[in-house]
Amino acid sequence: MTKSFLHIFFLAIFIFFTGCSQKKTLKDLDIDRMQELSIVNTKKVQMGTKDSKVIIVATYLNPIDVDVIDQDKENFLVGLYFDNLKKDKNSTPLYRVTLNGSDKDVEIKRVEKDSPYLKMSPLVNKWSDYYLVRFPKNSSNRLVLVFEDKNGSKAQLNFEKEF
Repeated sequence: MTKSFLHIFFLAIFIFFTGCSQKKTLKDLDIDRMQELSIVNTKKVQMGTKDSKVIIVATYLNPIDVDVIDQDKENFLVGLYFDNLKKDKNSTPLYRVTLNGSDKDVEIKRVEKDSPYLKMSPLVNKWSDYYLVRFPKNSSNRLVLVFEDKNGSKAQLNFEKEF
């Protein structure tokens, strides 16, 4: 009798606590629309060799739609973290960047640590270097951003203009 009473008692407690829990969604979190759009439009990929890796974090900025973003171009904030690679701080370590297979008229500009662009990405840290990468406006709703290093390694990130 005592054993079955304990089983029923623990079962009742278990049901009580699991019934009170709820899953959180983005709507339940205390974030504004800009943060929500930046989270949804940020992708991460890793590329490189066994000796040296690059972590690439890119945020598609156009959906955020703030004054500093030129909506006549496709704008990406790209963060690069190199783990074991000595690099020249003045050079751009992006050897080739393409959008939907084209690198025509691509603009790559280093972003300083106090730039307003950094406020538009949810994954900013002090160890990465950041670049504003701009392409001519693309009519496709699917954007394929490809990074290639000097050794031919490639990394691909896929973005949707509308979701």
